[in-house]
Amino acid sequence: MACFSYQLYLLSKHVRFAFKMILDELRDLQKQVKSTQLNRNSFTDRHESR
Repeated sequence: MACFSYQLYLLSKHVRFAFKMILDELRDLQKQVKSTQLNRNSFTDRHESR
């Protein structure tokens, strides 16, 4: 029974690590999307001002 709980512990560690990596990736994607949106907004503003 002890080895089973140890395997569960290792699994939870792996899952937590993968989840953290996925969250970091999502955060980077959100940053990229925000920056592209800002660029697009400034681009349209420039065109509308003409």
